[in-house]
Amino acid sequence: MLDRDKIILMTRMAMYEKNESEKNLKLFGYYPNDFISMELLKGFLCVTISFAVGCGLYFLYLLGESGPALQNMNLWVMLRNILIYYIIAVLGYGLIIYYVSKARYAKMKQSLRGYYENLKAFCGRKTDSKA
Repeated sequence: MLDRDKIILMTRMAMYEKNESEKNLKLFGYYPNDFISMELLKGFLCVTISFAVGCGLYFLYLLGESGPALQNMNLWVMLRNILIYYIIAVLGYGLIIYYVSKARYAKMKQSLRGYYENLKAFCGRKTDSKA
């Protein structure tokens, strides 16, 4: 006879393995601090590249709009402002990445814990079949 609870557990585990297991097992290979550090490094590189592209586009706009006006600008003040905006962007994005990565790792850990509890319940169950 088929056990209804066993079928439900098998279905839950199969759905988890199909949808989430590969992604979660890849994340589970890292310690929490290593995972967060890796995400912060990737975020820092993305912010730096996007900020450099944005600054380049802004300078191209200034050259096209008012080329001679650039000669009258105070270069040190402009560079200081760019550096301040860059630091603010890196810190703000870094904080966001930190909390999002921490939440992702905690969610993954909880999901794996539920999967292993289901697996223990499935394997620990005694069958009622008479063989």
